[in-house]
Amino acid sequence: MNTYTNILNIVDKGPNSVDPKWNQFLAQLRKDPNFKNEKKKCFLCTNEKQICNSHTIPHFVLENIAENGKLKNTQNFNNKFLIGDENGLNQVQTFRIICTECDSELFQEYETEGNYTQEPSQTMLKQIALKNHLSRVYKHTQEKVMACNALDKIKNMHDTQKRVINKHKQFFELQRTAAIKGITYNQVEAKTIYAFLKNTDEIYNICYFKILDYKVPYTLQGNSCIWYGFNGEQLTYPLVDSSKKIKDLHICIFPFSSKSIILIFCKKEFDKYFKFFEKLKFHNNEEQLSIINYLCFAYFEDIFLNHTQCNNIDNNQTLKEVSMTLPTVLTIHNGNVSKKMILKEQIQQLKATFSIDKHIKIPNLLSENFQVR
Repeated sequence: MNTYTNILNIVDKGPNSVDPKWNQFLAQLRKDPNFKNEKKKCFLCTNEKQICNSHTIPHFVLENIAENGKLKNTQNFNNKFLIGDENGLNQVQTFRIICTECDSELFQEYETEGNYTQEPSQTMLKQIALKNHLSRVYKHTQEKVMACNALDKIKNMHDTQKRVINKHKQFFELQRTAAIKGITYNQVEAKTIYAFLKNTDEIYNICYFKILDYKVPYTLQGNSCIWYGFNGEQLTYPLVDSSKKIKDLHICIFPFSSKSIILIFCKKEFDKYFKFFEKLKFHNNEEQLSIINYLCFAYFEDIFLNHTQCNNIDNNQTLKEVSMTLPTVLTIHNGNVSKKMILKEQIQQLKATFSIDKHIKIPNLLSENFQVR
């Protein structure tokens, strides 16, 4: 589920997906030649070379839980099917902003299964973080193009059409603003990591690393901000408006052929995350996995699931609700955030919405009970 879908399905509960006029409008936006964001110049080496279809999650990881070459995604839990809930392996979390040479040469260490017999090296962490930020640059650029196209089309519509679409104009305006900020932040991060990729500087702390002796039913690789920890402790500020204050947590859930890897890391200066995971280690193994499972579905998009196990939890309403509360600028916007009382009310609402205690109410897909055999 991408951020664009969040606008329609979380903030406003989404337009009726059976409305042919709305679906036609969305289809027109996706057909725009600029939507695919095809570039000839590599974002990393800046040379004009062939741009490749780069996977964020290593392809061999995806193959381990795919059925008939396909995976489900978290759109499966969404009642408004604005994007497909199924992906072929070549469509899973791909982006097109780097060249074939950079893609094949810069990420070999983290894309090798044999390197996960112990805690990953700083080089592996840098490679993962770089891929995460590159993927975000691409995704936010698509969102910006779509939002700009939508606003242009709304502006030029005749009155009858506007009555159907115009009520969502504010969403597209917010999406454009959020996308521009996202592009800028992730571009800076990607360039910084790229510059440090081949040196020995230690940028990251591993917060959590565990090898499970079974194959979990979903995979995830991404970065997001975690707002609340145990007992409602604030880990990051949810109403942050400056990219300098964004504090990313990177999570990898990698099912291998007969085991799984859980890897969580952050920048060294983000000590609140590190302390949170130190507290987590006082919980028993099942509780640790349950809490991490909750963080994945509550805070991260682009989770890809094994068909069989996805069908087993398809009707779990609480999991659906959790997976549709992804934190975006739009989740917390009501047009009047300058008033202190509204800010206070929003914070309390967010604290309840993202309460970590909800982990016990959703199926723990990282548990051995849900393993893929």
